[in-house]
Amino acid sequence: MPQITFELNTIPSKKIAEAWCLAAIDCDLRSDQLGSRLMAASRRYPRHNPKRVLCYRIAAYCGNDTGSRLYRMILTEKINEAKAEIRKIPDRKKFTWGSGQQLGTFVIRRGNKDSSYPTIF
Repeated sequence: MPQITFELNTIPSKKIAEAWCLAAIDCDLRSDQLGSRLMAASRRYPRHNPKRVLCYRIAAYCGNDTGSRLYRMILTEKINEAKAEIRKIPDRKKFTWGSGQQLGTFVIRRGNKDSSYPTIF
């Protein structure tokens, strides 16, 4: 049986890897051994490398516990990064774009209860 090898550096190779993943799922070839071999093959890449994340995903589909845990952890990190970016967006109810010298910056909106500083008696 000839051995199939391909370089994982190009976009077509990613498509080939995705096709292999889908074929393993469609033909019910998922096994823990396949998942563990993928995890071993991806050890040389950094944790957030797309090739390694793809191996995590395939290993998770194969039922590998470590692959499932790491793939969920990567997805959770992506969700938390998106939430942090959303939190950085200023609330337009409290802030407005400045004009004049403050052009291009956010300034506190006038007349807003939340924007006024409390006075201490």
